[in-house]
Amino acid sequence: MFKNFISICCLAMLMLLGFEASAQSSTPASSTTTTLTDEKAKDYVGSYDTGGMGAIKVSFADGKMTGAMDGQGSAELLPGSTADVFTVSGYDGVCTFIRDSSNKVVGLRLDVQGTIIDAKRVE
Repeated sequence: MFKNFISICCLAMLMLLGFEASAQSSTPASSTTTTLTDEKAKDYVGSYDTGGMGAIKVSFADGKMTGAMDGQGSAELLPGSTADVFTVSGYDGVCTFIRDSSNKVVGLRLDVQGTIIDAKRVE
């Protein structure tokens, strides 16, 4: 049972981060999408530990934020109208960044096609 759960989680991560080519370009930007500035992006950029499935690295370059898992590729994270909530481009997924009581980003939650993966910020 546990092996099946790990397999499903790994599959979800591969789906989320493994293919960045044509699927990403087919996702239109929402009319309510906000612009992510360098200053805002600093809150999110860093490494996040999934607790056994590897690290997710969030980066920001050329006005785009991406999430990547070591050796698995990347997916663009598109900001929407709600703070800290991003659409995972090309996938039926949402990435929500978690803040603590001092408003610092301390983790993220990926919800990809019904599979939820939590990760704690490590840098």
